[in-house]
Amino acid sequence: MPDYQRGYSWDEANVREFLSDLDYLQVNRNHYTGTLVLHEDSQDKEYLDAEDTPLTRMAVVDGQQRLTTIVILLNGISLALESAATADASGRIRKVAQAIRENFIETEGANGQPIHRLVLNQGANDFFHRHVLARDPGTRGPQIPSETRLLRAKEVIDTYIDENVSGRDTESVREFLLDLHRKVADRLRFSLYEVERDADVGVIFEVMNDRGKPLSELEKVKNYLLYASATIDLANELASSVNDAWRSILSRLLRARLESSEDEDKLLRTHWTVHYNHKSRNLGVKSVKEHFNVRSQDRDPKRLLDDLVVYTRRLQDVCVPFCDVYEPYETEAFASFAGTSAESRVSRDRVREWSDKLRRLRTFAPFVPLLVAMRLRHPHDALNYLAILQLCEKYAFRVFALKECRTDAGQTRLFEIAHQLAVGVIAESNVKDELRGLIEFRCNDEEFERLITRQANWYRWRGLRYFLYEYEIELAHRRKASPRVTWRRIKGETVEHILPQERGRHEYWTSRFSQEEHSRLVHDIGNLTLTHYNPSLSDKPFPNKRESDGNCYAKSSFFSELDLLEWEEWTPESIEGRRERIFTWARKRWAVGP
Repeated sequence: MPDYQRGYSWDEANVREFLSDLDYLQVNRNHYTGTLVLHEDSQDKEYLDAEDTPLTRMAVVDGQQRLTTIVILLNGISLALESAATADASGRIRKVAQAIRENFIETEGANGQPIHRLVLNQGANDFFHRHVLARDPGTRGPQIPSETRLLRAKEVIDTYIDENVSGRDTESVREFLLDLHRKVADRLRFSLYEVERDADVGVIFEVMNDRGKPLSELEKVKNYLLYASATIDLANELASSVNDAWRSILSRLLRARLESSEDEDKLLRTHWTVHYNHKSRNLGVKSVKEHFNVRSQDRDPKRLLDDLVVYTRRLQDVCVPFCDVYEPYETEAFASFAGTSAESRVSRDRVREWSDKLRRLRTFAPFVPLLVAMRLRHPHDALNYLAILQLCEKYAFRVFALKECRTDAGQTRLFEIAHQLAVGVIAESNVKDELRGLIEFRCNDEEFERLITRQANWYRWRGLRYFLYEYEIELAHRRKASPRVTWRRIKGETVEHILPQERGRHEYWTSRFSQEEHSRLVHDIGNLTLTHYNPSLSDKPFPNKRESDGNCYAKSSFFSELDLLEWEEWTPESIEGRRERIFTWARKRWAVGP
């Protein structure tokens, strides 16, 4: 499987459908399984098996999902036949199991080393051989989505085999397994296309889909570029450049866990917005075909070829900062900001920290082209990137989280700024001024003040956990510490009402809060805190919540709860005082001044 191919994408339903097809395959009938597009993978290395027979290495351009699933199934059959061969005096069953393994799983090379019959792209190949096909799988679990799907496919197939052999006598088990092997090895039929060059498959591949898995726009763009390479009447290396670029792009997306077609399409849109047209809405292969029209009689072939090479290179370059925005803690993320000095390490860490904040706010797609453009223009300027990133976070919090505007509010202008920055029309200092102006226009300080002070029910606000966790970070910093609880441990049950939602069970609360005060203050921000003790704290009196033999604020891992130890009693005045303390911090935290 070439590295520029996507990873294994079949889910459980696809695998079950394939097994169902085999169940219904009647005796002496064949089953059409789809199309294979192959081409000889020219390499200097020569492959010879143990008998010195040359082996041809073929690249799978289309059909990888079916072939991978078939190999997993044949491996399962081989292992099951080995288990069923213990009482076979003739040795036939064991020979069949060994033949399956040699023909479809791995064979011995002339140097005595194994040659794998099927090699996946580099992201999941090691896991495929060591944990999916191995007789004794290792202990490492899947680390990327394609590995998870490979392991799930193996589990579905193993369960299918187990269910069909359970309760049968030894002879029936062998017959079932041999029949299943014959179905797969002898009665599956493919339409086979063998082509000489990658470029020649562009047109063919674009109209072919793996079962249930339509081609993404990224794959269609690749095919169009390969088609262009073959169509332009000039000697060129475009096809080689495209395949190298796609190998790099898909590998980088894989490491960032951006494996879906939607993720690939986001990359295409970001690239087009940054480099070509920030106003366009057709940001996939349609835009590429219109902009780089191979069939146009007016295009200079040399200029068209140069433009396509530039497009390919730019897409590959955009992929790195794009992935960094979406997965800031990936090992290689923001590598251009890395340096040997302590200042460089701190800057990179800060960029990662604030990138993660922007992700937590969920609505960060409008800022991706701008952040990508900044990296492309100034790949080593961590401080200005951080400043722009922080302004994006303040925009996202004020406009999307607090004001709850539509997720595309201001997006048109943000995309325009990104494009202007990428092409050199404006500098990064102007970008910061533009962002401040947009925040002022969308949610100025007066509106910010109105929104936080008049919030009636903070508990129902979707930005509450983000807001409280940012306050947790602030309280940790005041103690010259780091938060003890990570954001990923913040879940739905982690918000505690200090004054409980039901006041009537304990005299402590009824004596301090009237019904009107309870209704007005129970969901107030001054009465809410992060906790891991919500079920056990419940509606206990404040002194018991504060300090006790069981779970209590004094024993909490949250600085927000430790901060509550400052209050001896919990009254309406306590809530109002804590509220104003939080508001004072919030005004400074999301201030937009230079």
